[in-house]
Amino acid sequence: MTKKIVIRPKCFTGEQSVAYTNRGHLIPCCYCDSHRTMDDPKFQKLLEQSKVSEHETIEDIIMQPEWLKFEENLRLQKIEDLPWACINTCKVREDSEDVVRKETYYTPDKPKGEKALVRKI
Repeated sequence: MTKKIVIRPKCFTGEQSVAYTNRGHLIPCCYCDSHRTMDDPKFQKLLEQSKVSEHETIEDIIMQPEWLKFEENLRLQKIEDLPWACINTCKVREDSEDVVRKETYYTPDKPKGEKALVRKI
């Protein structure tokens, strides 16, 4: 039996914000800027309405029906209608080692090889 995936959208909590790609599109967050997500036919519908140069304001983009449907799918946990990036990035994780990204920072004031900070996201 497969366990149900539950997501906690980081874009709803302020942990992530929209991103602007080098191709001129507004996307829900930087994690969406991957081949796997950008090539997803469901995500391409959103992308078609996201070219910044084709709109007067950012609000014009996020008020497009495709963006409103995307928000609804997030809010209603419609996993089957969401891109992989949203599921992978925003799923509720029970294992502390199951992380989206692990950042390790080194600073000059620490002895060589000693980590200043490890942050799991």
